[in-house]
Amino acid sequence: MLPAGKPDGVPISFEATYPSTPSGVGAMRREVAAFAGLAGMGEDGVGDVQLAVSEAATNAVVHAYRASDGHLHIRAHVEGVELIVVVEDTGSGLAPRPDSPGLGLGMPLMASVTTRFQVVSQGKGTEVHMAFALPGDGPGTHV
Repeated sequence: MLPAGKPDGVPISFEATYPSTPSGVGAMRREVAAFAGLAGMGEDGVGDVQLAVSEAATNAVVHAYRASDGHLHIRAHVEGVELIVVVEDTGSGLAPRPDSPGLGLGMPLMASVTTRFQVVSQGKGTEVHMAFALPGDGPGTHV
């Protein structure tokens, strides 16, 4: 899916839904990386976006949909000098899991590469809200 854009070619938003599978996570990571580049992020910034989105989506696949398949939804837009990304699922919600197959490093890792990070989970489903600083003056500056 291509991002919606302004007449000058600078994308203003991106939204897509993927299956909760490893290939769905990969497609999400690739497409949001392309959007981040169009929004003005340099190579390092795009790498941070890819890492955080991959962690958020993989957490949903492993934890939210451990008993069944589902979908991953992503929304991204430029707001001032930040790229805002939200990854959401409609799975079982955020809850302690003593049998977790992970090391518990995903959320601290996401927080370390973002300027703002928040997890919202109320019962069913979880949203991971992330903000990334755009270089220079924002879209189109490509530093």
